[in-house]
Amino acid sequence: MAQISSGDIHLPFDVIDLIISELASDKDIVSLRACSLTCKAIVPLARKHIFAKVEIGNTKETEGCGKPLANRSTCLLRLLESDPSLADSVRSFKYIEVFGHNHLRWPAFRNATSLEFGFGSYYGPGLHEQPWKDIPESLRVSFCNFISSNSFKELSLCNMAFPVSLFHEMPHLTSLAFNSLTFVDVADRRRLPKAKLTRLSFICKTQFQASDLRTLLGGAFDLSQLQELSMELAFYPSYDFADVVGGFISASEQLRALSFEGES
Repeated sequence: MAQISSGDIHLPFDVIDLIISELASDKDIVSLRACSLTCKAIVPLARKHIFAKVEIGNTKETEGCGKPLANRSTCLLRLLESDPSLADSVRSFKYIEVFGHNHLRWPAFRNATSLEFGFGSYYGPGLHEQPWKDIPESLRVSFCNFISSNSFKELSLCNMAFPVSLFHEMPHLTSLAFNSLTFVDVADRRRLPKAKLTRLSFICKTQFQASDLRTLLGGAFDLSQLQELSMELAFYPSYDFADVVGGFISASEQLRALSFEGES
């Protein structure tokens, strides 16, 4: 068994890996960075956790850091281009576009399992939804390249009009969350495997059209395996809306958790 030695201390490589995994479980990024500086053998063990989650945009971690979104994106791209193997460590990618900044292409991730994409903060004040055709081409291409290169399972979208046809390119998707989202290209029905959602959640800050939710019931997904359904509404739901939610419940054969917050 391979070992790493330091003076009179000899630790098997597997033990070192377990220690680093425990640091990752505690989200102790500072200690993980320190470990990556100890020796070359530990670098890949630490990096796979350090770069497991990449966030760009107006997130809690980046707000007030003094660097524009474009600068942070450029730094990340340069880092990944200097060592492309880093992209293989990324499991979760979050890109929240800030208006007024340059639009840069996304890194070429290949093993990501989670994506959050949108405009403005997911939980922040409502913004005008961005029509898909008005989203900069570099972002649309980056998103399409992402879904074709990664078998991701979790997707969060906010503040946009999203082509429902793209859902048919995500057969591995099991969890969908959205805030202020409408659907376009409803007539597009491709004969591709449907994703079997197990979790569905949505936040609606403005009056939401029941027809948009009905789109999800109309064939975009297989909802028979749905286990968790969560809704947060900032308005009094209409009878039409309630009927659609009832359709979600009826479509599921394994629903275990139902959460509803909003006006009563």
